[in-house]
Amino acid sequence: MTSLFTQSIYAPSSPDSLRISVMSRHTLPNGIVPDPLITLDSYHLWLQDLAPPDRLVGAWYRRELLQEQFTAAYLAHLRQDPQKRTLDLLIELVLRTSRKPTLLCVEPTNQFCHRRPLAEYCRQLEPRLQVVHL
Repeated sequence: MTSLFTQSIYAPSSPDSLRISVMSRHTLPNGIVPDPLITLDSYHLWLQDLAPPDRLVGAWYRRELLQEQFTAAYLAHLRQDPQKRTLDLLIELVLRTSRKPTLLCVEPTNQFCHRRPLAEYCRQLEPRLQVVHL
């Protein structure tokens, strides 16, 4: 079984990890100013297609959606192209790499973060994957 990890982008990197940002942008909460804590050394690959759409994130932060509604809308987003093609490539990469593939976002835990449903959806698409939340 192959593991797919999730972690905050602010967590320290391990030498054997393959850090994959799944964020739409690397900014401070205002969405404009670059986050000085996120540098090119924070990740190896940036798959922006796998970030939730801005309108969905905005609705979540304005508390217009319950977590279940956010997750359902996000998964519907992932089932469309180009996200579906990016997911296929991600899963292929995860299965072939000798490193620890780790999905990254700013949230400190996966409890209210899109990386959790993303990783679980990858496992649903590819049953040989095991999801590990760091």
